[in-house]
Amino acid sequence: MDRRDYLLPMPFIFTGMVNMILYNIGLGSENSRLRPLIFIVCGVLYFLMSFEMGLKKHLLQREAWKFFIVPLLWFIFYGLAFYRFGIQGMIRDSFLRFGVFCLSAFAVGIYMVRDKKERRGFLLTEKLSWLLMPTGILYVLMAKSMHGEYWARNLGAMTYMALSYTWMPAMFAILINFTIDGFAPLDFHFGKVQFSLPVFFRILLALFFWFVIQVTSTRGAILGSLIFFVSLLFWNLAKEKDKKKKKRMSILLLLMIGFFGGMNLSFVPEEFHSAERMEGIVHGLSQGKVETSQRGILSEEEIEQLVQESQPLQNPYWKSKNLITEDGQRMNIGDRMSLYKLAFAEIKSHPVKGMGAFGYHVKYGLYPHNFILEWMTDLGIVSGGILTLAVLILILRIFVAARKDRDVAMVMIFILGHSLMVLVSGSYFDMPFLFFGMGYGLYVNQREPKSKREIL
Repeated sequence: MDRRDYLLPMPFIFTGMVNMILYNIGLGSENSRLRPLIFIVCGVLYFLMSFEMGLKKHLLQREAWKFFIVPLLWFIFYGLAFYRFGIQGMIRDSFLRFGVFCLSAFAVGIYMVRDKKERRGFLLTEKLSWLLMPTGILYVLMAKSMHGEYWARNLGAMTYMALSYTWMPAMFAILINFTIDGFAPLDFHFGKVQFSLPVFFRILLALFFWFVIQVTSTRGAILGSLIFFVSLLFWNLAKEKDKKKKKRMSILLLLMIGFFGGMNLSFVPEEFHSAERMEGIVHGLSQGKVETSQRGILSEEEIEQLVQESQPLQNPYWKSKNLITEDGQRMNIGDRMSLYKLAFAEIKSHPVKGMGAFGYHVKYGLYPHNFILEWMTDLGIVSGGILTLAVLILILRIFVAARKDRDVAMVMIFILGHSLMVLVSGSYFDMPFLFFGMGYGLYVNQREPKSKREIL
């Protein structure tokens, strides 16, 4: 096996896995001096290897521009942001994350689809997922002792949300491997040492990750997982020819879906419940509201006033209203609907040219938590609309290819499971999964369809 293949899972679990390993060996604290250095070294190695395997091959090709137009466009965005706002810490740190993680994820996406490495990527993700289990156990023990304060459950530098979005793709990979290869032991090879992991433990690990994700109460990860289960179930019922495997896979997926309801039964400790957070959304919708938090909910008047100001973070009035964090670096807004309304108001105020690249970040110290809204806010309706259309076209390309290739279909379902993550969390500037999808989508229609021998 090509050792570079171990880079295939990295767009989804790299940051979380490194953080978890460092935490388990006592270097995961935010105050650790060694942690940033180790991260930088690992990140640089990751970038160099990803570039070599995913992009180097295309540098001398006539059509290379197609693969570099995406990174070039983002370099322009950052250049404009630096020119307008200076080399601020927020923009600088985002640029470094983009350079290391996003460009690497883009290269991995190209490599995976070009060399038909989807199956290898999912298998290696599952194998590496065992490194994530000890931190999951620690998190459960901490949650049991902290009595439902989900927002305070951090392990060193890792927030509850970051943890859930690391366990989620690991769980997806296990279920996809069952779909592709059936219910068989998982083989491990370490030099001359070889052993097989019984299928029971593979199922148990998937259930454990699903349990821990729910304990985090991260709604995007929970709802994204449910979307993934349902999508994979539909594909299994519609496309799977092996009746025995179809039955087993359907039962397992229904078990995963039912586990969500079971987690909130009376005999399960309250600190492990997660449904009440989503019940709040449902209750709000019944009243015509979409409130995702009780912290930092803005009124219409406050939104209008914020839009009119050029530097709200410097206004003592907002500090007196507790709408600025103690460090004064960002607005203290936890409700996503308030962030969305604020973004719509800024779009209305700057419909054509927008606020400029990184404009929303600089003004409010945070982002809209929706990459489409962020494009519209920063770049204007026209430019933001073009970028949104381009992403939709890439998704459509993957969907068309998925109809003829099972491995591509699994990537498509994998992307669907992450769809909420990019719609309710993260910024378009430094979101590795978004760049992986763009790299994959650019190349997917250029490879030849799999032969029957390859499929078998």
